[in-house]
Amino acid sequence: MGNGINLAAHQLTMALLVDTMALLSDTMALSVDTMALLSDTMALSVDTMALSSDTMALSVDTMALQYIAFRCEAFPQASRKKTFKGSDPRLL
Repeated sequence: MGNGINLAAHQLTMALLVDTMALLSDTMALSVDTMALLSDTMALSVDTMALSSDTMALSVDTMALQYIAFRCEAFPQASRKKTFKGSDPRLL
């Protein structure tokens, strides 16, 4: 009778060991998936920073163009003289 109990305990232990190994395998697969997602997230973060930098550069360009437009509207003759000084002799 003692051998039957030992055999059953051994079989139960082996079944638990197989289940544990399966869970460990699933955990490792999830870990690999998590690392891949982290890598993708970092790549998106780099892309976002690049886009932000481009947006700031466009903002600076827009401000410069707004300033030029303001100068042309506020001081049309002065702007023309400075901009096209050599093109039209009447503006000299």
